[in-house]
Formats: sequence, C-alpha cells, structure tokens
Amino acid sequence: MKPSSLTRKTPLRRTTALTASPLARSSVHAHQARKVPKRGTSSPVPPKVRAALRKRSGGWCEIATRGCTGLATEFAHRKKNGAGGRHGDAAAAHHVLSNALDACHNCHQIQGHREPAQAYANGWMLREHQDPARERVLRRGVWRLLGDDGSVMAVV
Repeated sequence: MKPSSLTRKTPLRRTTALTASPLARSSVHAHQARKVPKRGTSSPVPPKVRAALRKRSGGWCEIATRGCTGLATEFAHRKKNGAGGRHGDAAAAHHVLSNALDACHNCHQIQGHREPAQAYANGWMLREHQDPARERVLRRGVWRLLGDDGSVMAVV
C-alpha cells in the first residue's frame, strides 16, 4: 500500500461521554446513580399557584371537552413555555392563574397535543403575543376571562 500524505498530526479526542453498558449500569447502586434533568423542562410551578388553581377549579376539569374524565389531575398552561420564557421574570409571568387550567389527562392531551386548532379556537392554548388575562377561554362550555387573583369573570 502506498503511503498517503493525509496523515493525522494530532491524536483523535472523544467528544462525547462514554456510556455504560446495561450490565454495568445494573451494578450501580441506587444511591450512587446521578439524576440528570430532562431537556426542555421548565421551572416547576410554585405550590401557591397550584393550590390557588385547585381552589378555583374545585378539583374538576376546567376544559371539559369530549372524553373528559371530570377530575382534574394535570396543570395545563394556556401559553406554552417556548412562547414566554422559562427563567426569572419570564417564568414568574408564566406561572400565573390566568395562564393555567386544571385539566384531566384526556382534555390536557386535546388542549395542546392532539387537536391544537381546537385548543387555539377555544382559548385553551394561546400564541406568544396574547395576554392570558385578556383572552377569553371556553371553561366548562361557557366563555370566561380568568384573573391572576383566581377570579373567573363572565364575558359580555
């Protein structure tokens, strides 16, 4: 074989971390395992906001669309994280009651994952430029405005 003029002058370096094989991972004790945060997760919703939302909803789903189970089990943002920010003042403005709905799992899936067109039309999901306190929402079949203080106002 003829020698090539394309020879490496520096050694190769690994740019990614080595991962342990499944057998090696099973030998790691639970207290030694390191938790790695999931990518794309937002800051957690403050307990005060969760409690106020639960008080407003009474534990019942606020979306109440077809397939609704009735009991609220999930915190649903009307304006998604990517539309407002995840840290500091943006996160504080994101975790407000006017931007939150208490929903069952089925309604939460419709609210933003299965049928986004319906969710935008009914105010369950908002675009980046929309203010949750000024945008009406179809709450349990009736158009309402949600306040940051936990109030629910009729739309005239």
